Amino acid sequence: MPEGAGQRWRDLCARVRDDEKRTDCERERFFAGPEADNLVIYVAAHPLHDRRGQSLGAILVLEDVTEKACLEGEVIRMERVAKVGQMVITINHEINNPLAIINTSAQAARPLNRDLDGKTVAKRQMIEV
Repeated sequence: MPEGAGQRWRDLCARVRDDEKRTDCERERFFAGPEADNLVIYVAAHPLHDRRGQSLGAILVLEDVTEKACLEGEVIRMERVAKVGQMVITINHEINNPLAIINTSAQAARPLNRDLDGKTVAKRQMIEV
């Protein structure tokens, strides 16, 4: 049993027994150590009654959802990477469109300016590259 969880779970069962209502808890993440994977447990407590409806106690249901939590985390990371990729595509498009217009304009201006000095021709050629 993960450290510290036993008393919390006993308190949860006592509360469910007294209130006679099912209680679902959030997932609990337990740090297993630097060399081990973390443990993720879903906890639920259900009241337990006899045939006459008398309260007998509570049943604690624990489910190891570590793998599911890891897969959900991986999906979230993949969605973030996809969003960053889409943003890069958009930025690339926004930068390349004006550059293409500048390049096309420089190429179109070439026949109109045949008597330019060497420095200006070199700059125009650099734009066209």
